[in-house]
Amino acid sequence: MKRKRAFFAIILIILPILVYLPNLGHELIWDSKPIILENDLLKGKFSLPAVFASGYWQTTSQRSDGGYDYYRPLMILSFMAENAAWGLSPWRLRLVNLFLFIASLFILYFFLQRLPAPPGAAEAAILLYALFPLHLDNINWVVGRCDLLMLFFASLALLLFDLFLERRSSCLLGLAVFSYALALLSKESAVFFLPIFPLHQLIRKRRLTLHCCISPLLVTAAYWLLKSSVIGRGGVPIRLFPGFWENVLQPLGALGYYARSLVFPYAYDMFLPIGSVLTLPYIAAGSLLALLIITLPNLASRDGNFGHSLAKGRWGAWRAELAPAWSWTVPFLCGTVLMVFTPIHPFSISTRYLLVPALGWTWFLGHRLAGLRPAARRAVLILMLAASVVTVTIQARSYRNEAGFWSRALHSAPGESFFLYKHAGELLAGGEIMRAEALLNRALAAPMKPSTAAGIALHLADIAFAQARYRESLGWLEKIRALQLDPPQARHRLLRLQMIHRARGDLAAAEAAILVSGAALPAPRRQESLVALYVAFAAWDKARAAVRALPAPQAAEWAGRIAGEESAFQVMGPDRRAGFFLRHGNFLAAWNAFPYPDSVAIAWRLRSIQLALLAGLEEEGRRRIERLAGEQGEDFRILNSIGDIFFALHRAEESLEFYRRSLRLNPGQPALRERVEAIGEQRGLPPSARVARGD
Repeated sequence: MKRKRAFFAIILIILPILVYLPNLGHELIWDSKPIILENDLLKGKFSLPAVFASGYWQTTSQRSDGGYDYYRPLMILSFMAENAAWGLSPWRLRLVNLFLFIASLFILYFFLQRLPAPPGAAEAAILLYALFPLHLDNINWVVGRCDLLMLFFASLALLLFDLFLERRSSCLLGLAVFSYALALLSKESAVFFLPIFPLHQLIRKRRLTLHCCISPLLVTAAYWLLKSSVIGRGGVPIRLFPGFWENVLQPLGALGYYARSLVFPYAYDMFLPIGSVLTLPYIAAGSLLALLIITLPNLASRDGNFGHSLAKGRWGAWRAELAPAWSWTVPFLCGTVLMVFTPIHPFSISTRYLLVPALGWTWFLGHRLAGLRPAARRAVLILMLAASVVTVTIQARSYRNEAGFWSRALHSAPGESFFLYKHAGELLAGGEIMRAEALLNRALAAPMKPSTAAGIALHLADIAFAQARYRESLGWLEKIRALQLDPPQARHRLLRLQMIHRARGDLAAAEAAILVSGAALPAPRRQESLVALYVAFAAWDKARAAVRALPAPQAAEWAGRIAGEESAFQVMGPDRRAGFFLRHGNFLAAWNAFPYPDSVAIAWRLRSIQLALLAGLEEEGRRRIERLAGEQGEDFRILNSIGDIFFALHRAEESLEFYRRSLRLNPGQPALRERVEAIGEQRGLPPSARVARGD
């Protein structure tokens, strides 16, 4: 027996490690970045009081001004401890997540072994739970640490409480309540464990005792008072839908989706937007599950007493397995379904919430498997575990980088503006501007929160700037001027504003954009931006004066750079000066310095077109294009060159116009045809319209 248990313990350690270890080195994604990389608590000295006096976002770049914040001090404390011990890296952060999960598995295994069950049920249940595919998000997502800490402490609380019910030791009850308090400090949803204590006592002892109910309740109240005093808000804001039936059908649809995800976890969506579960299958499944939740306590025993029949031995094996599963699953499912009434977007409907309900489902499955013959039981268990391994391996790819993460999220909800915005941001960062523009244009047609609208406007301003459409870029920045922007958005807006003015050769406007940045830009960075701006305009005296306001190390570095740039600039000819201004983003100065605006040479004419467009002189650039295309319109190479100018500016429609004209003149250009196909695909054009519209 001891050898079997030791062997099982080894399997319980090795199996999750083998499955999850290859995926631990992926980069940080989404909210893991500000929590780990932009958190004041992780940059300064270790301070225990500061952890408990700060909200989840309060010490990060995403700090909320009046919005809802979370309170999860133990998660931040665990990151601080890691940082002090061995530093923070994505691989080590996820490794700790994995070990925390494995520790929880052992606690749950010890707990399940104490419950009435046929031989092998606890082992089968915990193995299925260990590789349950929905756990991937909490292990691979670094900030899933809060869910794993909650699971660890809540499982420990449940084990200690069960031991207390057997031994009647006040010390065990105190430790159980303390563990529950730690679970609350890990994540707010641990409050859904509150009804599990009296339910478990009912199932195990047929009765309720006042002190067993009051102790967790008092801890919950104390936690909520602490949380409210720190973040300035007591609970999650609840917002009902306008129509009565919508308030009924939305939670039923969400319940049906969660039921489907538990029963068949091998294909699931990371998030779902509100409204996407209003389908007949989900509503029907949710209605059936709601009916079972309501009627099961009475169906479980003939006399209707939920705990009495188990103690008296009048439960069949089927009923014995349902009672604990019901008590773990229902409180969490009911609490999770209520999230559809909250503005916590996009987490209103998310499979991340099924960490505890999955335990109830695998406990039920463990009982079912225990009733099979040994050979059949092993075959079914191996098949289910293999399916879980394949699912985890496939789904883990979405955590390789943020682009893959948002691509998967967008696959779950193709019309969701927030996902379109985030995925477009990753495409922009990777230089895929045309694809990003197509996604953002789709997002404009969807409902969105003000913060998402601000982000979309900033991305569109970036795209318009890259396309040298400066008026359009300024228009997007003006639209969000009155919105309440978070610090990164405010900084982004001001930096983009000064870059537009720099490109248009307006030194005074660019200078003003930097000077009014205030708290959005730290003083040293603001001063460095001024120095770089003056260099871009060859305003050497102003640059030297601005350098004197910098701290000594930066001042010495910039003084040397300015001296070198100025010396080189003084001996430059007009063409090289044009290149200097072009390199520094002062496109109008580059246009004015260009020495061959009226040359008849094709290369210089193409160069003048490029500089005119970059300088924002759209009409001048168009006039030169029309003249060149009119004179050389039968030369497909000239058309390709004009198309290349627009392609470099990420202007899909204009580049396609000239590429298609070139292909009509000379269809034998496979590389160009491939480029046109790619542009058409990025723009979402059907295959028949990609290559040569009008051919």
